[in-house]
Amino acid sequence: MNKNKNAARKAVSLRLMALTTTALVGLTLPVAAHAQEWTGATSSNWFNTGNWSTGQVPTAADDVTIEHTSGQSPRISGVGNNATAKTVTVGDINTGDLADFTIQDGGTLTSTSGVIGNLAGAEGNVAVGPNGANLAKWTNSGTLVIGNAGSGVLSIGNGEVTNTDGTIGALAGSNGYVGLSSANALWTNHGDLTVGDSGSGTLQIFNGGKVISAHSYIGRNAGSDGAVTVSGAGSEWNGTGVLTVGDSGTGTFNILNGGAASHYRGFIGFGSGSNGLVTVDGAGSSWTIADFLRVGATGNGSLTISNGGKVDNAEGSISAGSGSGTVTVTGAGSTWTNNGDLTVGYVNSGSLDIA
Repeated sequence: MNKNKNAARKAVSLRLMALTTTALVGLTLPVAAHAQEWTGATSSNWFNTGNWSTGQVPTAADDVTIEHTSGQSPRISGVGNNATAKTVTVGDINTGDLADFTIQDGGTLTSTSGVIGNLAGAEGNVAVGPNGANLAKWTNSGTLVIGNAGSGVLSIGNGEVTNTDGTIGALAGSNGYVGLSSANALWTNHGDLTVGDSGSGTLQIFNGGKVISAHSYIGRNAGSDGAVTVSGAGSEWNGTGVLTVGDSGTGTFNILNGGAASHYRGFIGFGSGSNGLVTVDGAGSSWTIADFLRVGATGNGSLTISNGGKVDNAEGSISAGSGSGTVTVTGAGSTWTNNGDLTVGYVNSGSLDIA
């Protein structure tokens, strides 16, 4: 009887071992990320194994760091040269050394997220499409930060950059700059775009460049400073959500020389202690808001429409809350169109000047 029981136990044990082995064979275990550092010891070619600390070209599982080195700066260049990485950090910790990285002439980089100018004192510079006839691309499935705690610059020429949320000037003391300089320049933010989160951020859209975003903030947190300029015919900022100029910090938004912007709602001087300043100047310059525009909510807001500029919204209010708001419409052809109600001084005193 005992022999039969022992035999049965042994059979069950062997069966469980077989099942466990089969399960392990069919199981896909997560691949750990590897740290890859650019050395530039051999050339500027991203795909040369001699330029990387591990002697291997980065894959989609690798965290990549690009710092200033005694070697050459990395480049992804030419149609068919498609690079991959997990996170890409350009300018991580080095103080006083500028880290450069270029994607050009049809080259592409696909990554999970990117940071340019990570820690305090670090400096990073990324150029997407600075030259070459073919469109260059940097595609992030996650976030992109330009100036996290350090200083970061992103220049987009004949190129496209894509990410979810985008931030320029993230932490206090940081500096971030993004410039779009051609009709082929496109920056797509599938999520929010913040220019000056807790630091200092600047966005310039020139010569037909285009930016797309959902909710957008210029000068988001207290102590922050954000500035956006859209200038020139064909230059556009298209937002599907709310734009807040001066959320709790200081925000400046300029639409000049035929530039255009469109958003769902607009606030100028939203939070207590905030300062928002918007200027729409020049023939063809326009800001279109599908819903309402508030100038001076609980902060200080100022809107100037001049020299043929146009602002169009559903309902408008000046000093809708405890803040202070002023609007000036001046110059031939300058127009502020409120398709619904216009309120001047609802809670606090407001000013509208038509000159």
